[in-house]
Amino acid sequence: MDSTGLLPEKIRSRYAVKLFAVSLLITAVIVAGGTAIASQVSDRVTNEQLDSVEANAELEAESLARWFEGEQESIRLLSSHRGIDPSNRTRTERTLASELDRTSDELVSLHVVERPTEQPSNGTTERIVASSDGLAGEPLAATKIDWGETASGEEVTFQFDDTTETLVSWVYLDDGNIVTSQTSRERAA
Repeated sequence: MDSTGLLPEKIRSRYAVKLFAVSLLITAVIVAGGTAIASQVSDRVTNEQLDSVEANAELEAESLARWFEGEQESIRLLSSHRGIDPSNRTRTERTLASELDRTSDELVSLHVVERPTEQPSNGTTERIVASSDGLAGEPLAATKIDWGETASGEEVTFQFDDTTETLVSWVYLDDGNIVTSQTSRERAA
């Protein structure tokens, strides 16, 4: 293709203008290529960061699930402890205090709650029989536990089908601390 018809004579005859045009073309190609490469690298780095965050979240979730399983087993064992006797508040509170001292700092309080005769309930009106926090005699609502809702939006019922079942609350704030609660039915002696 000949540039004779496209460019005026003044421009075709000047070497500096031709050099400038070629330089602009090379610069445009370099900028376009650099932009494309930068975009690809940025996308790849973003994807790698998202993959890393996802992997860390999965590890944390697995760790939390293992912790919950361990805590649920501890709650089930504590529920069957011989020192837990709702009819003997003093003995039960001593047992709760010794168990609280024995466990990690993650466990902040223990309560023995009287199950209502009418089942199921919503987990707020039950009476606390013994407590490591001095809440004996209060309704369970005094603990500010948020038992949450089911997937259909109904309140979680405070009932147990058997002695191996545990109930885990939603994560909630208690005096500015992020906490969760777990409960288990007392095993018959």
